[in-house]
Amino acid sequence: MVNDVFGHGQYVQHALLENESHACMIDAIAAFKKANSCWDKILAFIVDKDFSEMALLEKAFPSAIVLLCWFHVKKYLRAEMAKSVYGGRYTYDMDKVDDSVVMMMRAEDKAAYATGLRYMYYLLDGIED
Repeated sequence: MVNDVFGHGQYVQHALLENESHACMIDAIAAFKKANSCWDKILAFIVDKDFSEMALLEKAFPSAIVLLCWFHVKKYLRAEMAKSVYGGRYTYDMDKVDDSVVMMMRAEDKAAYATGLRYMYYLLDGIED
C-alpha cells in the first residue's frame, strides 16, 4: 500500500507467497517492479517485525529508506527493558521511552530525529550528548 498525493492509502500489489523465504521475496519484488514502472521513485518502505526483509528491500530499492514499523520498535524495546539483565521492568520509565520513539517517528527533519534519539539515550543510559 502506498499513500497517494492526497494522503490516502492505495494498494499497488497483492502477492500470495508460498512462504517468506528469500527466494519468494525476490520473486515478489521482481513481479512488483515489472508491474510498476515507477518503482524507482519509491522513497520509503515500512516493514513489520521481520528484520530479514529489510536488507532485501534495501538492496532491491537502493534509493528508498527502509524503516521498521514503530509499533514493533516500541514492543521490542518494552520486552528488552523488562529483562532482568537490564534491571527489570521498573528500572526505566517505559512510557518516556515510548515518547522518545514517537518523537523520532514524528520528526520532520534530521535535527528533530536526533533530539528524540538523544532523549532515548538519556533515558536509557544517562547520556546527555
